[in-house]
Amino acid sequence: MGGGQILMDDRLGFPVKLSGLGRIIMDEALPLHFCACGVGDHWSGTARRLLRPIMQYATNISVRDSLSRQRLNDYVPEVISQVTFDPVIWAAEVYGLPVYSDKQSKQVGLGVMGRDDVNFHLEAGDRFTDQEWLQIWLNLITDLQRFNLDVKIFTTGTPADAVFARTLYGQCLVNGLKKTSLAPRPLTPEDFLSNLSSCGCVVATRLHASITANALGIPSVGLVWDPKISAYYADTQRSDLCFDLPGLDHKRVTSSVINLLNYNRDLNLDEYRERALESARLVLI
Repeated sequence: MGGGQILMDDRLGFPVKLSGLGRIIMDEALPLHFCACGVGDHWSGTARRLLRPIMQYATNISVRDSLSRQRLNDYVPEVISQVTFDPVIWAAEVYGLPVYSDKQSKQVGLGVMGRDDVNFHLEAGDRFTDQEWLQIWLNLITDLQRFNLDVKIFTTGTPADAVFARTLYGQCLVNGLKKTSLAPRPLTPEDFLSNLSSCGCVVATRLHASITANALGIPSVGLVWDPKISAYYADTQRSDLCFDLPGLDHKRVTSSVINLLNYNRDLNLDEYRERALESARLVLI
């Protein structure tokens, strides 16, 4: 089992599904591995009771970041987990793409998402109105274009994100922000990679927009609405390149983008790819 923030209590959605699948696996005495999973916060007592038996049964458990291991230790302290890395870091090789080499590109990819998903994870006092959510993006785009940068608005493909992307792009046209484009909504991984490939830097809300950009050798700035974003940037030694969305200072984001475009701070991709492979090795041993 692997993928995203799968070990979480989404109003018991994942715990019920995983518990049901786990009972079948245990009845058939099949091996079970959790691979590079994300771990959410605020597990209810019911979620713990549903997930604990399959976590205890699992042959091994790997998580994608240090925060996930800390949370898992808190919820199910008797199980042992290992931090590996999100396998998306292998995207360039899997899809036969070169790691980014055109360091002269001045196009900034702006990965946006819908307001409701963000508000669901924020404290009540930090949540955005529709107008506030639109305005923070307009402020950021306006500031980026002060430095003659092209901005491409994109999403990872979530329908609600795509709706907001179209709304934002329409408002950019109304406001005369002419150096702005809208990438088509990706329907396949190849579509998504194609949308990113022309960017010299990416500013992203979705975690996998940051990871995929980095997999292609494209530097990124993360906008934090969930601790998993800051956990990824901390684990890759780039905590200075993520910023909280509530109270966002768009000028600091712009400054980081310009620095990355001029001095592209490369990730040590080999280290993270090797860590991602460890999940496969744990299954094979």
